Amino acid sequence: MIEILENIYYFLAKILPYSFGTMFIGFLIAFVANSIKKSKVQNIGIALLVQGFVLAFIMIVLQTVILKKIKDEVLEILSDLKTQLIVSRNDFEILPHDLKKELLKIQDIPTNHSHPEDEKTIEVISPKGIFKITIARDSNNKNQFWIFTDKYEFSKKSEIGKVNSNLIK
Repeated sequence: MIEILENIYYFLAKILPYSFGTMFIGFLIAFVANSIKKSKVQNIGIALLVQGFVLAFIMIVLQTVILKKIKDEVLEILSDLKTQLIVSRNDFEILPHDLKKELLKIQDIPTNHSHPEDEKTIEVISPKGIFKITIARDSNNKNQFWIFTDKYEFSKKSEIGKVNSNLIK
């Protein structure tokens, strides 16, 4: 399901520049039609203008749904007792079992003009597959960590959530 939503999103992203071009043409049509008092032509221009905003809204909603579904799936996998984390002792001072508990606290925390830094990767082995989770410290809040995963293409670039923790170092 997530792959299908990702494909739809990427398709819409490819047509977005054309949509912006159509919006510009719609703006020009609406402006010229308003000057010569042609309401039918003006309505066409407005419709062309509105389609871009509708497409952008659909993409924003789709992005939110995709990230929520990915986060829910990762949380489901992490809550499975058979799931194991492979953690490098050089990266974390926390035991894998405790790190797993901390990762289960993933939340949707808004970004406050900060960025991820000091990225560290762990491997997740579960009955549903093997993938990596990247944990990156927040640049402003040293007890907050951004969570990414390579399970899906979408979540490699966008965080699936954040974790507040004093245990992860």
